[in-house]
Amino acid sequence: MIYRATGSIHCGSSVESGFDPGTLRPRDLTTKPPRLYHSLGIIVVKFLIMGRYQRKTDRQSWFQDSMAGAIQEVLEGNMGYRRASKAYSVPQTTLERKVKEARQKKLSSEAAAGKMLGR
Repeated sequence: MIYRATGSIHCGSSVESGFDPGTLRPRDLTTKPPRLYHSLGIIVVKFLIMGRYQRKTDRQSWFQDSMAGAIQEVLEGNMGYRRASKAYSVPQTTLERKVKEARQKKLSSEAAAGKMLGR
């Protein structure tokens, strides 16, 4: 069975609310010592976990200067997409997209080679 309080509480009196006097005092949080050792333990645990992290994919593992060189070779007509991607160790589809972007927006090879997150 659920009981509800029907009366109003005046001035926060603990007697009127049904509690013993002194039980509803606010806690003074300034006297509580900080838990430094606990927080340091969390930092150490996070460091140990992140220390063993292994990347699970090889996406965006190419360098921007390599991509810029491959874009420059394709734009000048010295190499095709496949040959430039193998020579500069960059993904062919990414190279194709960056060259298309450089041609449409008339960007330099360095500007077109920039990495970005998402689309």
